[in-house]
Amino acid sequence: MKKKLLSFESNGSRKILNIAGFKIKWIDRISTYQRILNTQNLHSQVFPKYKNCNAGKDIVIVATGPSLNKFIPIKDAVYIGVNRAFEYDKVLFDYYFIFDNSSPTPEYLSALNEYKGNNVKKFYGICSDSELMNCTISESDAIKAGAERFYLYSESSKTIPTYDISSEAFFNANSVVFPAIQFALWTNPKRIYIAGCDTNLQGYYNNTCKNTLKIKNIYKGWLKVRDFAKVFYPDTEIYSINPVGLKGIFNDIYQ
Repeated sequence: MKKKLLSFESNGSRKILNIAGFKIKWIDRISTYQRILNTQNLHSQVFPKYKNCNAGKDIVIVATGPSLNKFIPIKDAVYIGVNRAFEYDKVLFDYYFIFDNSSPTPEYLSALNEYKGNNVKKFYGICSDSELMNCTISESDAIKAGAERFYLYSESSKTIPTYDISSEAFFNANSVVFPAIQFALWTNPKRIYIAGCDTNLQGYYNNTCKNTLKIKNIYKGWLKVRDFAKVFYPDTEIYSINPVGLKGIFNDIYQ
């Protein structure tokens, strides 16, 4: 008897779609498509207005590694902060990215919600994969902060940085600096400076605690960002200020 090319099977609460012998968890596939549509709908409302908005300008992305204590602010630059960088009082931030609500974020999230910066535009993340759902910044906090939302992949779901952030989730390599620099490139600046992104386990600039970063994943992520930027934004120069773990990846500057 001829075998059916397409059929459904039951596996508990899941439906299995059998196409010519290839079995697909149908509910899982629908869930994936739904996440893609949700991302397209949200990002198409948030990010088109920022395309090319910093053309000809300098951007500084400020992370919270110990080398930030050596950083000398760059005059007239656009500043993007991540995580606890808003407590660094030598600059006012224009943009801000955060997505991980695990410890120690709850210690400072309320203060970040209230932070005004340089009329700062905040972006609070939504993790699009179930394995990161518990890290998502709540809608309640986003409302308090007046923040726009964005989706990002789990670190294993996408292998290269995202070009069109107006329709697709952000590439993620275990650090919020990756959404920040993908956004920075999207705005098409003349130069991007990276400060306080030490990519090691030496803690934070304010000595609050030791970090638990996945250094190998983050380092590989930066290599992918470097290669991506060379292809899509060759006119944007990228500099590491007082680099530690990123030494030799971009143009190095010591202050």
